[in-house]
Amino acid sequence: MYATDTTQLLSGHTGFVWAAAFSPDSRQLLTGSSDFTARLWDIAAGQAVQTFDGQGSVVLVVAFAPDGQRLVTGHWDGITRLWDAATGAEVGRFLGHTRQIYSAAFSPDGRVLMTGSKDRTVKLWDVATQQIIRTLEGHKSLVVAGQFSADGRRLLSVSWDSMRLWDVASGAEQKAIEMKNGATVAAISPDLQRVWAMGWDHQAAVWDVASGEAVVPFADLPEATLCAAYAPDGQTILTGGEDLTAILWEANTGRLIHRSDGHTGWIAAVAVSPDGCWMATASWDKTVRVAPNNL
Repeated sequence: MYATDTTQLLSGHTGFVWAAAFSPDSRQLLTGSSDFTARLWDIAAGQAVQTFDGQGSVVLVVAFAPDGQRLVTGHWDGITRLWDAATGAEVGRFLGHTRQIYSAAFSPDGRVLMTGSKDRTVKLWDVATQQIIRTLEGHKSLVVAGQFSADGRRLLSVSWDSMRLWDVASGAEQKAIEMKNGATVAAISPDLQRVWAMGWDHQAAVWDVASGEAVVPFADLPEATLCAAYAPDGQTILTGGEDLTAILWEANTGRLIHRSDGHTGWIAAVAVSPDGCWMATASWDKTVRVAPNNL
């Protein structure tokens, strides 16, 4: 999966790389770093084509709008910035959180943005005006993941204490699943039916949202796992962490498919391209590796 003759090594950040997300067309990768910048990379060329200045604040999370024309960066200072992908211009700011931003996702139509923060809230924003539509409260700790349903009507958010399902139109909480050992790392399946989560006890499992139960244990997971992402078909999960390895898992069984290395620092973010053809790992060694998913 990460053989040296097929992997693109993206170098240019001067600080830890905290975040990574593929463009909707799978041709570009967006990364965020402690060097206070986000960078947009052309995967085929292995070169940065745009740099976004975070104005002195670490970039903790990045996300593309569905049309790929705009993107957001979530920062340590609690601000989420909206950018024009083609020009690199900042075109808006989402102001309202009081702590760091740890998750962000656009609705399928691109009109609504969700952000999750260490201030324990989820906020829904009007992308056109950058104004708050509503604040969703209920989580007791920082919100590490969030995702809209395919029709945009529901939102699932995951925090260190629980996962919660919301009605987007009304803001009503439809379901709350308290997690005994929390979820320090989480990934949501594309259909919103399952959540992969690792708790404070370093035990990980896939949770069924409908039943609220852990249904697939991941017994072989390294304790120091820091990040996870579902493949777009929901069949595999990619993880990375302090042991410097990326691991591809079978989502429905917890079976380890492949383990790979190459980084010299902790892997802080992983991503799988929308077309399923690429996998990316972003590291504290200040580099990003992008490799074809041939498995």
